[in-house]
Amino acid sequence: MKLLNSSETANKLVELIQSHCNISFAVAWAKEKNIVFEALKNSSDKIVNSVIGTHSHLTDVEVLEWCFKVKPKIRFRFDTSKWIFHPKVYVFWSKEGWDVLIGSANLTLGGMLGNVELMLHVSSSECADKTLFTSVREKIAKYWENYNSKDMNEELLDSYREDSELKARVEHEIRRSSRSRSKAPDLLGMDWSEFFSLVRSEKFKDQPKRNPLEERLKLLRKSQQLFQSHRHFADMDEDDRRSIAATIGIGRGQFEHIEIGWFGLDMQRVGNFSDLIKSPAGIVSEALEYIPRTGEVFRENYRNYIHEIKKGFGDNPQGLAPVTRLIALKRPDIFIPWNNKNKKQLTRMLDLEHPLAPRDYRRYWDEVIARIYEDARWYNSDRPNNGHEADVWDFRAAMVDALTYIETKND
Repeated sequence: MKLLNSSETANKLVELIQSHCNISFAVAWAKEKNIVFEALKNSSDKIVNSVIGTHSHLTDVEVLEWCFKVKPKIRFRFDTSKWIFHPKVYVFWSKEGWDVLIGSANLTLGGMLGNVELMLHVSSSECADKTLFTSVREKIAKYWENYNSKDMNEELLDSYREDSELKARVEHEIRRSSRSRSKAPDLLGMDWSEFFSLVRSEKFKDQPKRNPLEERLKLLRKSQQLFQSHRHFADMDEDDRRSIAATIGIGRGQFEHIEIGWFGLDMQRVGNFSDLIKSPAGIVSEALEYIPRTGEVFRENYRNYIHEIKKGFGDNPQGLAPVTRLIALKRPDIFIPWNNKNKKQLTRMLDLEHPLAPRDYRRYWDEVIARIYEDARWYNSDRPNNGHEADVWDFRAAMVDALTYIETKND
């Protein structure tokens, strides 16, 4: 037996989905954007009987759409009572043996990676008694046979989609009404057209002819070019590394004539950060290796990055500004820079109960990045066809800075 956290649970579930011949599970909610659901989609023929809850429309419409199209042996609970269908249990078996995971993790991105979860893993290799295995299978079978558990059909799908869209509109209006009092846009509820309009409208009061959007895009394009063309951050020229990290005032090397102050400025006075960037074999490069150049980025990647870069800071730990500046320029599709110029507005737009402290590394992922990734309408929109608009979409997480940057007299 072993206790697993959320990321360990995700990795173990993917492993068991691939290695076993039979799968059953029962969860309160499921969302499409997580590695476990992707693995299930690739092994849909192994699903014997499974049940997913839909209370409060927290299960993704896309999950229901996939089930309607593929017809795996998955049913949905459409309970209308005050009692919520709330199990989180997964069982796998083959001729060789069985595995059971039971605990708190739903089949969602939060359950698999973002939240603080705990799952108990029991395997036949360490437990000869099949009582747990049999009981779990029987319990899931009862959920499956319950009258509230229904196969997905076109009528249910259409109804659920309409109700989900209505719920999203109502919640958006409630948030917008609440935000109107503070004059802060709703960062989660706005759609892509509203997001792009706000990004494009950024201007300087005292320099109206400047084009902040184009300046931001130039910096991000050049950074992406260098990260893609160099295997390691340490392989870049020192001037390029310092420009990316903003440990110099004016862009040098390939950043000459590019305004590097966007997304966090003047990191040269942040402890020993400047020295770490200068070092060609520095720990910053090793830390950045944990953030992949393409594809999904998981909580575990980010946590390893933080763990590694903190080694370089030693007894002089640094705040979120330099830490997020680097990863926002490496993966502007995933990370939002957090600094003194945008943190106040970000706190308001995300309706955070308390502002992030300078070294709230965990809260930055859990309350900022994971929420944007899961819930922001603009973030999860389809990529536009328009070239300029598509560029903004490709860098959309970092471009949140354009909505939250507060200009001061010294800017």
